[in-house]
Amino acid sequence: MPRDIFYRPAHIKRLLGGMSFAPFYSRSDIRVCEPAYKLMNAGKHSELTMFLETFSAANKNRYSAKASTRLINFLYSAPNATQVSVIGDFNNWDSEAHPMVRQPDGGWLARIPLHHGHHRYQFLVDGSPVLDPRAQGVSRNERNERVSLLAVS
Repeated sequence: MPRDIFYRPAHIKRLLGGMSFAPFYSRSDIRVCEPAYKLMNAGKHSELTMFLETFSAANKNRYSAKASTRLINFLYSAPNATQVSVIGDFNNWDSEAHPMVRQPDGGWLARIPLHHGHHRYQFLVDGSPVLDPRAQGVSRNERNERVSLLAVS
């Protein structure tokens, strides 16, 4: 079983003639598996470079929660409203980006794909901003106004 060996990024850059491999960085250390360690100790820097480039290319398209999206249902009950939309940091607070669709029961629905993380939003009901009563939390926007908070994972 390969053992993990940690090197400072500056040491790796010096050995590889100033080249760096970003996918390996973890705070201040770089993880190198045993085959890379053997190549480094043998002085085979060109082979080590090829090994690291291959490993880097193989991990470039790996799964990342930040790269994935999840379809989120936004629901708001306003039977007397004529127009409702969702505004938030995910659409630059644009009232026309995500209009909601009226449902037969008088509720409003919008399905929006969102990336992993925390998102601040509000409903715009007939031009007036309204907090989501079912929100996971309340936060403040750039203008220090109260907004609803949603965590997507």
